Amino acid sequence: MWHALAFVLKVLTLPVSLAAQLAMGVGALLCMVSAGMLFFVPWPRAAGMALLGGGVCAAGGVVYLIVYIIIERIEDKAVEQSGRGIWG
Repeated sequence: MWHALAFVLKVLTLPVSLAAQLAMGVGALLCMVSAGMLFFVPWPRAAGMALLGGGVCAAGGVVYLIVYIIIERIEDKAVEQSGRGIWG
């Protein structure tokens, strides 16, 4: 039962994981762009973009980590009960 639950959760949380990874990438890209903009725009605007990008990146990382921990705990429970992994 735990194997099936872990598999279903992996499938159902795949869009959430992908969105979190995309948010981390967009946030990191925003940080890099704001660092390059320091030469062309006033520094408060570039610093604000860097903070925004860092926040988006961190939020995506937290969401991804929470999903990963939940799935890992269920997989550990499945291994503990049956002695084998989700894929056999």
